[in-house]
Amino acid sequence: MEPVNRDDVTKARISFEVYRYGFPYYYVVANLHEFQFDATGPTAPVISSSTHPNQNQWYTNNAPSFTWTVPPDPTGIAGYSWAWDHSPSTTPPQTVTIVGTSKSFSAQADGVWYFHVRAKDNAGYWGPAGHYRVQIDATAPPAPWISSSTHPDPNQWYGKNNPSFSWSPPTDTSGIYGYSYAFDHSATTTPPASVNLYDTSITLGAQADGVWYFHVRAKDNAGNWGPAGHYRVQIIASVLVSPTGYNDPSQGWRDYQYAYDGDTLTKARTYDISTYSSWVWTSYLELTLPSPIFCSNVRFWAWYDSSHADTIDVDVFYNNDWHDVYQGSYDAYTWVNHQVDHDGVTKARVAFRVNSIGWGTVVADLHEFQFISGPAAPTISSSSHPDQNHWYTDPNPIFSWTIPSDVSGIAGYSYAIDHSSDTIPPQAVATTSTSTSYSGLAGGIWYFHVRAKDNAGGWGNADHYRVQIFAPGWISPTGYSDPNNGWTNWQNAYDGVMSTKASSIHIVTSGSWVWTEYLYLSLPTPTPCNQIRFGAWYDSSHCRSIDVEVYGDSGGWQQVYYGSYTTQPTWNYGSFSQRSVTWAAIRFEVKSGGVGWPYVAADLHEFQFYQSGSLLFMGDDGGSNSSFQPPKISGNATRLLPGLSDENTSIVVNENSTITVVLPSNSSQINNTQSSEQIVNIPDKDNSLRDINPLPDALVISSLSHPDQDQWYSNCMVILNWTMPISDSGIAGYSYVFDQSPTTTPDIIIDTNLTTLSSDCLPDGIWWFHIRAVNIDKNWGPTSQYQMKINTTPPSASETSYQKNTSYCQSSPNSSEIKGNNYTLDISNNTKKIPGTE
Repeated sequence: MEPVNRDDVTKARISFEVYRYGFPYYYVVANLHEFQFDATGPTAPVISSSTHPNQNQWYTNNAPSFTWTVPPDPTGIAGYSWAWDHSPSTTPPQTVTIVGTSKSFSAQADGVWYFHVRAKDNAGYWGPAGHYRVQIDATAPPAPWISSSTHPDPNQWYGKNNPSFSWSPPTDTSGIYGYSYAFDHSATTTPPASVNLYDTSITLGAQADGVWYFHVRAKDNAGNWGPAGHYRVQIIASVLVSPTGYNDPSQGWRDYQYAYDGDTLTKARTYDISTYSSWVWTSYLELTLPSPIFCSNVRFWAWYDSSHADTIDVDVFYNNDWHDVYQGSYDAYTWVNHQVDHDGVTKARVAFRVNSIGWGTVVADLHEFQFISGPAAPTISSSSHPDQNHWYTDPNPIFSWTIPSDVSGIAGYSYAIDHSSDTIPPQAVATTSTSTSYSGLAGGIWYFHVRAKDNAGGWGNADHYRVQIFAPGWISPTGYSDPNNGWTNWQNAYDGVMSTKASSIHIVTSGSWVWTEYLYLSLPTPTPCNQIRFGAWYDSSHCRSIDVEVYGDSGGWQQVYYGSYTTQPTWNYGSFSQRSVTWAAIRFEVKSGGVGWPYVAADLHEFQFYQSGSLLFMGDDGGSNSSFQPPKISGNATRLLPGLSDENTSIVVNENSTITVVLPSNSSQINNTQSSEQIVNIPDKDNSLRDINPLPDALVISSLSHPDQDQWYSNCMVILNWTMPISDSGIAGYSYVFDQSPTTTPDIIIDTNLTTLSSDCLPDGIWWFHIRAVNIDKNWGPTSQYQMKINTTPPSASETSYQKNTSYCQSSPNSSEIKGNNYTLDISNNTKKIPGTE
């Protein structure tokens, strides 16, 4: 019987073919005992998988295998049809494709798959399908994309040291199960394969300064670990320094801690202020640091709409006082930065100007405040001018400096050179190099300053280096002071043009002689000078005298020129004994002359100082103050420069009183550091020679332990002391040696701060101590010797024994500075003060 295999069968009919053979079989019977429709095929196979045993679990295995049971069927199973797709209810086609009860697949794509299988029985009927779900994820999730609300720019340095991170779950077939993170200084760390975080954000505790990296990777539900995402955080809390405490003297603030919690979303607020439509200042909130710092800048984040708060006042505290930093408007919800550049800053204070304008009460909000510090000061040196206390003729100084240690690294340097000892260079990178040079500097005392900026944006303090340049010649003043405003066109007194002039304000003198006001002309730095010259004019009927005085290292004013003068265009000269001059003061004695001359003015056309060597100055002539004149001689002087003969080296005092040092053509053999400073002799007015910078004297040595050089002592420990020798430039140190020769000259080895010395135990015999001094100008004095006779061997029995009694005492070094003779011309007891100190 053939199968019907129809899905639309509703009824059946049956007929029999019969045959009657005749009488007595006049009829036949056909019997239908039973009739059934076979409308059901085999039941659905029961599927299982050895590779993916749990249909609700994700697997990384992408080659699934399946087996299934043989469904019971009265006719038996003829075979099976299967399908493999992403639908949970697919029915395989009515085509036998496999007769076995298992099926395996090679690598399949990630996703949710379904295996379907159904059986056909031997009656030709197909049964329903069995279905089996397989979840495959063989692909690891990608690296998370990390961001930070606290440190949004990986290339920027931040003072906040408790960073926060967040990320979105990576796209993944099976979904993300959890994360593993790490935080260290490596850019490529892979966190361990163990879930330690299930959220997509984290905030870490306080971290040290430095470059940090946050790493996070995801594990999916199939067990795949993805690669790590990395995020750089640059922390430098030592530069962007937050306050650590507060002081609210007026108790006018609340939530003050939010002013330095590192979160600009929080805020410190003033208490409600009723201003009744008038502008008033809030009380100060003081923000303190635990210890003083060099503060280059401060910055704050604040807010109020301009209708109700338009001005902020910020002060910082250093040198035991408050100092203004900024008072003015500010941008809301952004960092506002203002320069401080002072050392020793310990706190800041903030106040706002507010106005309710009908609101009843207002508050001012300070979201965040920070001090900005920076790297340590570089250490400056100079290969061309290595000694800051020495004068050099080289006008081309070369400077170099060390790279300060800084967590963020150094971005560059700012530098300046001027005549101030404590200048802080501007906050602008001038170089990334660690050296620079200048050429053609004028004579005088210069200061080079350099400071560093780090990659976090912090500016450090400056180091300062002094350079003293000797450049003989006439120099003009660079500034002036006119305390009583008695002068006009003062700049013409030093513009180098004799035809211009500075004039005193017109004076009505009523026919009597009176003095004009002083005009003060200044130099930028204390300068070695020994002469001035000026060009001035007024007819003798109305101006009879000029008074010129200078202020220098003597600490007082010295009259240089007093009396009549030659009118322009001739220079008038005056000499003096000041070595480091900073000011000159000039005034004229005038009278109007009566009718036709109701007032007069005194004219100063030009004024100049003569810059000489630091050790050159003119002597006192021993006569009256008003008649002093410099010597007008020209000739050789002895011992001008060590190593050069008198015949080819000379000092010349010219007819106009200028001083010239004449060096030979081979003077290049003399080091620049010696070519001016080593001048030790100068002609006096009577053509005699005197030392104005002599070599150190010989030392006078004595001994507390061996006071008599001709006596023998049993004490082998020698205690020596000596007087500090006189040297005009001061003593730099000593060289000494113990030996048994009476004529030794010690090597050039300097040992400073000595005026006493103790020896080790010396062997028996006659010993000599030799010592000599060197002054600051590197001139060595003569050697002094001291003899010691030592015999520690006890006498024999036949000798007369004696008991030695030696006393000791310790002398302390004499730290006071010893100066040589100073020839000073003191013409006046004038008691004027330096301008600005009256």
